[in-house]
Amino acid sequence: MDDDDSAIARLKRVDSLDALLPLLTELRKLSASLALPSSESMQILSHLLSVTIPEYYEALKEYRRESGIKSLHEVMASVAGLGAIVSVLAVRIAKVKQRPTDEVEQSTLRLLLLFLSDIMRPGIVCTLRAQIRESTKESLYWQEISALFVGSKIVATVAEAFSVLRENSRLINESWIWMADGERFTEFLAVEAVRLHEANAVEMPRLAKFSSRAMALGYPDHFLEIIISRENFQVAIDLSTTFHSVDLIAFTKHLLRHVQFRFLDRLDPDNDANAAKCVAAIGMLLVQLTPPSQENHVMKLLQGGVGGLLLQRAVVCWLLFHGLHEEVFENTLRQWGDKVVIKNQQITRQEAQTDILFLIIPHLTLPYIKQITQSTAFIEGISNRLGAMSPKLRYMGMALGMALNARDENSPRLNFDEVEGFASEYERWRRLLEINDATAMDENWWDDLSVPQVGTDREILTSESDVQISQEHSQRVTGDSDDEEIEDVEDTEGFMPYSLVDDGSEDSDDDPTLRNEKVRPPVYMIDLIAYFNETDESKGLQKHKIALAHAARIILRKSGFGQELAVTSKELAQIMCGLRNNYGLDNFDQQKMNAMIALCVTSPETVGAVYAENVSFGDYSLQERLMMLSSIALASLHLSGKSTYNFDISAEDLFPSKMLPASAHSRFATEKDFAQDWHKVGLGYIDRELRTIKAGSLRASVGNAIERADMGKSGEVFVSRKLLAERERQSGGGSSSSVVRAIQKNSVAPIAGSAFFFPLSMRWKYFTSSITRNSFGEMLVAHYIKTMAIVLNCSYPSATDIFDMSAELMAIVSTVRRDVGEPTVLEAVLTAVLVVMDVNEERVLVDAFSKHLLELKDYLDVSWERIGEEDVRNLAAGVLVKISELVSKWQRRMMGDIIEMGGA
Repeated sequence: MDDDDSAIARLKRVDSLDALLPLLTELRKLSASLALPSSESMQILSHLLSVTIPEYYEALKEYRRESGIKSLHEVMASVAGLGAIVSVLAVRIAKVKQRPTDEVEQSTLRLLLLFLSDIMRPGIVCTLRAQIRESTKESLYWQEISALFVGSKIVATVAEAFSVLRENSRLINESWIWMADGERFTEFLAVEAVRLHEANAVEMPRLAKFSSRAMALGYPDHFLEIIISRENFQVAIDLSTTFHSVDLIAFTKHLLRHVQFRFLDRLDPDNDANAAKCVAAIGMLLVQLTPPSQENHVMKLLQGGVGGLLLQRAVVCWLLFHGLHEEVFENTLRQWGDKVVIKNQQITRQEAQTDILFLIIPHLTLPYIKQITQSTAFIEGISNRLGAMSPKLRYMGMALGMALNARDENSPRLNFDEVEGFASEYERWRRLLEINDATAMDENWWDDLSVPQVGTDREILTSESDVQISQEHSQRVTGDSDDEEIEDVEDTEGFMPYSLVDDGSEDSDDDPTLRNEKVRPPVYMIDLIAYFNETDESKGLQKHKIALAHAARIILRKSGFGQELAVTSKELAQIMCGLRNNYGLDNFDQQKMNAMIALCVTSPETVGAVYAENVSFGDYSLQERLMMLSSIALASLHLSGKSTYNFDISAEDLFPSKMLPASAHSRFATEKDFAQDWHKVGLGYIDRELRTIKAGSLRASVGNAIERADMGKSGEVFVSRKLLAERERQSGGGSSSSVVRAIQKNSVAPIAGSAFFFPLSMRWKYFTSSITRNSFGEMLVAHYIKTMAIVLNCSYPSATDIFDMSAELMAIVSTVRRDVGEPTVLEAVLTAVLVVMDVNEERVLVDAFSKHLLELKDYLDVSWERIGEEDVRNLAAGVLVKISELVSKWQRRMMGDIIEMGGA
């Protein structure tokens, strides 16, 4: 073969496998010239990927033409070859998306993925590095290598192909799937980093950047599991001393989390012997991998919830080794006693600060303790703690004062045992004072770590057979388990039994070495959102259950400080609107309602608009829409002070016992059956509050009517609103609650219109059009009107837009005249009219709403006999009496307005 041109010409003329083999041998000799991108090499590589491999690669493997396969691998295992493969894969993926039923395209895509998997052998990065070493564009080519491997080009492309193929066909025993698995691919990158270090194939700064980007793919634990081992620990040491400052911060965070879950999570802190040895060993590990310059960052991580008590002890060992414990104690004490920190910082961070202080105290000298106890920071800190509102925060101040006081034998003893609840809290901190860990200084500290190391249980991938084993393991994890049979392993000699997980949860994977982490309650809003968005079936149940149980509490707590709730409230509101009980959780509806109301109470202007929009738009069930409306109504009542919503209502008082499971009930329930479920979405609470509102509105009018009937007189006695309220208070009806409500701040009045009422009224037209095909339309209409009526009632008397809201509500009531024959709708209409009459002065009612009121009076006079339900009939009677009073008093003015409107 003379040159590349003849190579491409001969490739195009190949028509059989026998003609291809000698050509591949000659191309193998030219692999060095084809390794780097050029116009000639790209023509050859393009033809190989588009024609040769799709047509002949399966035949080469079937007939075991090893020489041809090896030649093809060597030609394509290059910077230019891998780049071309990724580009061709992207094109093939697009074609499969366009023609999802084309089996030929799917088969070609699978074949290219298989070929890529075959050339991704251990040492591939070292091979590519050797190819570019003498090039003048060596730096540029190394960037391309990094982009392919740690820049996620390969793993992202293969993952997309996996997703596309899985949608259109079944994937069974596909040997390339491991490249789409981020965990397995990260382990592969860690092995490549070890090989690059052993061969001294790349400068340490480049290797450090390569490793940092590999960990940034999202699976740092799998990378660290390879390099933090007895055999490869020197790699970790060299990397930690080479990382750039930003990368070192990220590495420190990954390292602390890794040692926590890998070595410490399975330890019992009360088992002093094993725990102390492991803590000392990890302290030595941190000494070698974490420089003293990371002191502030390490402390921030511990206070931020990274790790538990055992990791805190290991970090204290690290501080002692570098002599930083006194400096850290003083800095932490200054933060711990700051007023702003005590008032605004999360309690978990303050607990972590207190634990660290107690762990350092046994290592402080007596002169230093005397100096600290006389310092301004200590005295003010204790004083600020003792003056805190929370008992927990006060206990921290008492405990630290007692602990430091106890070290000085000459000072008078402090004793807070008489303080209620302090003794039990102090007992845990007292035990911390008995801990006196030290960094392991012997050479066998690796033996003290609690779990087998990577080098003993699983050898690093060093051969082609090892790669095959890795791929088979990946297939078991990611493949379709329905079509696989797992053979029982009878020979268990030499294997140690695994202890049961203490949280009682089941591990859904057949591999007993996979760790089943205990899900902890979320602390931040972003964590709460992540829990609700969890799609992993193995963790989804626990995370959804814990997130629901703590959602309302977290939301209410976050409302007191910071901007975290303001930033995330809209996203969380959208999630809560469409959240469904996919896992059959107990108390799901009540906990979801609590969270939705808490969101509406804490971020009314943001969340109210979201709920109002979703009631009218989107694919939501009847129950979900009712929940949104109930959340707005109950939040209004809560903010106004008229009724305090109880976020901890017991489930036994809320849910019926003789029903189908929630998932089955929601599917098969009819309108009649579903009626017993309405209290789950807040209708019971709202009806109870509406009865109170209606009773208060009708009491005076009905009382006057009865009084006139008894006296047999047609005259009327006009009484002011203030006198009526005083008469009610003196009569004893709700006297205590009236006084309490009189002094409560109405927080909803300034925002009722903009946050709740007008977003609902603006979407009324779309709402009514969206429910015309819904068999539960009347119920939704009724609840919609009742919600607006409650918001209007809660805004009285402080809101400045009461008249505007009243006008909107009366206009909406007039649009449902055709459905007013339905008892539920009629009740809602009458309730709305009562509220409008109650929050507006009589002169305003006469001037603005006389037409609506007279039409309603005429309707009630005519259809009185047709109202069947007794509650609605009684309500209609009360409304009729109230309108009749108004008409009797302002008859001339009202009839004049009607005549004028008729003449116009």
